[in-house]
Amino acid sequence: MSGINRRRFVKNIALATPLLLAPELFTSCNKLKVPKGSFSGKVIVIGAGTAGMVAAKLLTERNVDVLVLEAASVHGGRVLPLNDFASFPVELGAEEVHGHRTRWYQIVKDSNADFINEPGENYYFLDSKVQLEKDIKNDAEVSKAFEMVDAMDTYSGGEITAEQYSINNGITARVKFIDNAQVGGEFGTSMERLSFSGIKTSNDLWSAGNSNYMIKNKSLLSVLDNYCSNMLSKIIYDTQVVNIDSSQTKIILTDQNGAVYEADKVIITVPLTVLQQNIIAFTPALPATKISAINGIGMGAGMKIILKFDSAFWQNDLGSLFSDGVVPEYWPTALKKSSSDYLLTAFVMGSFAEYLSGQGSNAITLCLAQLDAAYAGAATAHFTDSHIIDWSTQPFIGGAYSFPTQTSNQPRKDLAASENDKLYFAGEATNTEGSFATVHGAVDSAFSVVEEILN
Repeated sequence: MSGINRRRFVKNIALATPLLLAPELFTSCNKLKVPKGSFSGKVIVIGAGTAGMVAAKLLTERNVDVLVLEAASVHGGRVLPLNDFASFPVELGAEEVHGHRTRWYQIVKDSNADFINEPGENYYFLDSKVQLEKDIKNDAEVSKAFEMVDAMDTYSGGEITAEQYSINNGITARVKFIDNAQVGGEFGTSMERLSFSGIKTSNDLWSAGNSNYMIKNKSLLSVLDNYCSNMLSKIIYDTQVVNIDSSQTKIILTDQNGAVYEADKVIITVPLTVLQQNIIAFTPALPATKISAINGIGMGAGMKIILKFDSAFWQNDLGSLFSDGVVPEYWPTALKKSSSDYLLTAFVMGSFAEYLSGQGSNAITLCLAQLDAAYAGAATAHFTDSHIIDWSTQPFIGGAYSFPTQTSNQPRKDLAASENDKLYFAGEATNTEGSFATVHGAVDSAFSVVEEILN
């Protein structure tokens, strides 16, 4: 789910002034130019998610012999639409385009997508009633919770978890759900696992811009397919690489069925969890710095639960509902996309997702009960259908997206580093410029490794 919802809450963040960068840096002709150079050997890309697809597309444009091995039976990775559930494709993974100063924004724009600026107002189920943000912001305890959200851009202390910051700054149990969503959930985990200084470091590097967009008329995967149309025929599906031997002149890759592939260079774009679980054996073994990087960055459970109703019982201008309980945040999935679909997305990360994952179909009952408390039983009364995507149980993915732990600042550079001019690493987790956990971070990582190979 490379970048499911990164920076959804920028309107609450003190950083709201955009970075002043030269406009020419963000023109289509500059940012989307295929890196110059050439390579006469064979390149194999492991993984047909965003980074793998874009890397193969760029190499193909430079007439490089490239092949993509994908473990699953579909491509796109954590860019995954749910079709035929509503009158529009529901995004189960990446959903928003973050900022207007990125290659990915330009790719989406060039696809003639209809952009939707992030709509709606923040509501909070607090003291047994649903209230607008502007009506509770002067509450002393709520103010402290919002101050923690602002502090993601102003923190200047030592290494600390977000949970410890919350404790140190007197965030009460009454309002902690705000930061569970807007800090922990925003970065793909729960607060006890998240480095608060790591957030600050990444936010300092952020250059994408502070506006979020959704797409009205197409799925993100359709945009990616269109941009990468020249490489789709190069994907071999249901091919899980289990061994990479780079000890000889040629790199030998072996799949789960014992089939062998040869390459001169390999680009590894699998999700971080695949590397953490040692699903791929390396000969020779990866160096200690690389292993430390793989294990030093966080990536864990994440879920979206899509709830369908026969009518809308929530506020017309609802953007997000924050609530204490099993799900820290809900949002209306169809807002500005459809007037005839009534859907809510439950967004769940970290320990909250682990709990709901263990509940099976009962997770739906728990979500409805939480919404019933906020809306006087209306959720159960109007409920018609649901869909659960549990990224931690998705084969060949195993989690939501990467996040900063207390040991993960330098390791991103180590993770992104190539090995012996043979093995190259790409994907959102390798992004060293503050754009991990985003689609545009994955796109940028592909451009980086292709440039390195061609030069």
